[in-house]
Amino acid sequence: MREQREIIYAQRYDVITADRDLAPEIHAMIRRTIGRIVDAHARSKEDEKLEAILNFAKYNLLPEDSISRSDLAGLSDQSIKDELYQRALKVYDSQVAKLRDEDAVKEFQKVLILRVVDNKWTDHIDALDQLRNAVGLRGYAQNNPVVEYQAEGFRMFNDMIGSIEFDVTRLMMKAQIHEQERPQTEHNISTTATRNIAAQQTQLPKDVDLSQIGRNDQCPCGSGKKFKNCHGKRQ
Repeated sequence: MREQREIIYAQRYDVITADRDLAPEIHAMIRRTIGRIVDAHARSKEDEKLEAILNFAKYNLLPEDSISRSDLAGLSDQSIKDELYQRALKVYDSQVAKLRDEDAVKEFQKVLILRVVDNKWTDHIDALDQLRNAVGLRGYAQNNPVVEYQAEGFRMFNDMIGSIEFDVTRLMMKAQIHEQERPQTEHNISTTATRNIAAQQTQLPKDVDLSQIGRNDQCPCGSGKKFKNCHGKRQ
């Protein structure tokens, strides 16, 4: 827990104090998110794999009408990753171009990353508390509760990092950015960035019937999460 806290706090401090364009960090998150999604479906049947990756791309990464199955059909997994990443970079550039100037871009990047990190870290702490209680009960079954807690906590931490990067990617690519006109104070820039990010919600395919999705099935929004841990929590 202490090591995890130190990692998150160090990264958070770096973002807060950064006086630079955070595009390299966000680009890396986008690339890793794409890689996770493609790898998660790599062993699925070809039609199922393409449908899942296409849903992810449409509802989390690219303009919905800008990509179709034919753009990905016949490509290797690595080629799919490269194709989606190159398209994502163009969307990223178009998003930041909507912002007023370099300061507004930096502020938007900071608000975006910090908002996601803070929300995910809070959820992670709550989940660790629940895990601590659960592994205590496992001790009665002659399992070592310390070892179980450390192993499961490490897995949950890695899952949290992936979730942070997924949400940063989704919000960056899909936020409805409406930057205010000049002049702006620093407070107004921050407020505008927050509104732009808050306005974006994860989307689902319009024709999906949630009643037909099992709780342990992949969520159809393309997040790569189980339905019960994504849109299923809201039902």
